[in-house]
Amino acid sequence: MSSGVKLRNVLGWMGVTFCVALVAVLHLSKQHLHSRLSREVLTSSRERDALATEVLLLETETRGLRLYPRLEAMARERLGLVNPTETPIVIEPADQVVAERTVKPEDGIRSARWKGFFR
Repeated sequence: MSSGVKLRNVLGWMGVTFCVALVAVLHLSKQHLHSRLSREVLTSSRERDALATEVLLLETETRGLRLYPRLEAMARERLGLVNPTETPIVIEPADQVVAERTVKPEDGIRSARWKGFFR
């Protein structure tokens, strides 16, 4: 065999090997892309389900807040508010002196005088 034929055979086998390697690399990149996209779809669907659950809970809570008795009960439980028609019960400690100050209607913020630089 001549050297030209040997060189041609070597280059042919190198070309075939390169084509096989190229096909393998392209197949692996396609598989990687598919697995990455599948992971993103799964994550997105979980987030969507979580948001749908949150929306459902918020809609239920807002429906409950539209009812006046429910709103009043929540104000009593969470904020400690009382109905203005009821008289509040104030418990004063026995050993403590409570300061008392009577405010006249003419006394107020308008009658306060600033002295110094604040005029």
